[in-house]
Amino acid sequence: MVHALEVFEIRQHVGKYLPRRSLLASLRVSRSWHDSLLAQLWSEVDLRPNPNDRKVVAKRSKAKRALRLPSVEQVQEHAHLVRKLSIHDFLSLPYSIIDFTGLLELDIDAEEEFTRLGQGHPAKHNIHMERIILNNPQLEVIRIRSPYCYLVEPFWKACHDQALDLEFLSIYDTFIPPEAAPWFWKTVAQCKAVELNDVGTVDLWSMSSPPDFSKIQRISFKSMDSITPADTWKTMALCTNATSIEWQGYPEMRKFNPTRFFIPGTMRNVRQLKLDIRITDHSLSVLLDFMEPLTSLDIEEMQLERSGCISLRRHFPTLEHLNIRECPYANSPFIQEVLSSCPSLKSLMADSLHARDTFNGRPWVCIELEKWHVSVDIRSRHGLKRNDHQAIFARLGQLQKLKVLDLSLHTQPYYNEGERSIELKLPLGLSALSGLERLRELRLGKTRQWLETRDVLWMVNQWPLLKLVQGNLHNKSEINGELKAVLRQHKVEWAEEERRKWW
Repeated sequence: MVHALEVFEIRQHVGKYLPRRSLLASLRVSRSWHDSLLAQLWSEVDLRPNPNDRKVVAKRSKAKRALRLPSVEQVQEHAHLVRKLSIHDFLSLPYSIIDFTGLLELDIDAEEEFTRLGQGHPAKHNIHMERIILNNPQLEVIRIRSPYCYLVEPFWKACHDQALDLEFLSIYDTFIPPEAAPWFWKTVAQCKAVELNDVGTVDLWSMSSPPDFSKIQRISFKSMDSITPADTWKTMALCTNATSIEWQGYPEMRKFNPTRFFIPGTMRNVRQLKLDIRITDHSLSVLLDFMEPLTSLDIEEMQLERSGCISLRRHFPTLEHLNIRECPYANSPFIQEVLSSCPSLKSLMADSLHARDTFNGRPWVCIELEKWHVSVDIRSRHGLKRNDHQAIFARLGQLQKLKVLDLSLHTQPYYNEGERSIELKLPLGLSALSGLERLRELRLGKTRQWLETRDVLWMVNQWPLLKLVQGNLHNKSEINGELKAVLRQHKVEWAEEERRKWW
């Protein structure tokens, strides 16, 4: 009988899941093993700036010997096997003469290079990487992060001429010289997904004729201060077939009215919208009315008020992902309305839901919900008693597809008394959550909890997929430590409160 690992194709498949140290050991088993696993070893190459700097290498993994950088000769010999290449050193790069002919992903990151060089080095450099682009017309992904570097005209011309089927282009903290801007925008137009973050470039609308952006399906603009809000909006409007749009930045956006730049027939295919811009509630309302029913909407910290909420209700039947944290009008009654009106909802991020509104509202219909990021407030000032936990647990118990149950409060800083929220105790009705068999993460933050050993044991037994518990388990530190030990015995990770920024 032939052992499975004696089959060439099976060894290749197994090699995809081996850590690097195990992969290196497997290469020494035999010539046949070497031949079947060599391509997997060289599929990803990360060329760090200093090959002799063991401190830099050691930070990447505990397997120090397995992470030694290859020599130029080794890379030259196996360059045809490399599918993903990460480059960091632009100033003295001996690898630039190597012909990589099978690349699918190219990652250019010069940030560490300039951190290493220090302030005494010249501030800006032109970088020439066009040879790699010209040798790899099949490139699918290009990621660039190069502060204080100029990606010059030949590079972007090569991208336009050769990288015709780019799936994803990500540019961060990069300057595009004016002479290279036309080729840059033409390259953007060839991509299916584009992410531009803090890119300094000549405005598209200063050119004679903007390229056709109809190929773009997903586009993201973040902190694009070099382009005015109006021109950013008009650029996104050119993406007539885009299904996902992300727009972040511009502190002065309250003065910007996007309704002035609506173009009939554009952006009708958008189904996923993420906004982090300071526009008025009226502008947000018009924007939501302008679009077809959305499946994903992220408007955290937006000026969502009465008219915006009315427009948002039109999208309730189709919404699958919704983030309305820190929106003024997205209060507890509105969250209850979302839960009782969005049958397709899979992820919800909001502030605090009062148990009183749940009792007085309609039954929840979001039985498809997988990620819950809402605190449940059951304080007595809302007219409820501790025994009323059971009704809240009964509602949560209906969400049997939950994978993440996050009850921590997002909007308040830490207070010594802790955040008042629902308590996860068996006498209060925790057993109603026995149906959450798919639960993987339980996040409690700094909520006030008084869990006992039996409560924790019940969780690990009833939720077999549970892998992470985050936050406070008991207000007394000594008991909190005992409960963490119980979790570790059942191979469940415990983490402290997530770090948050407060203003």
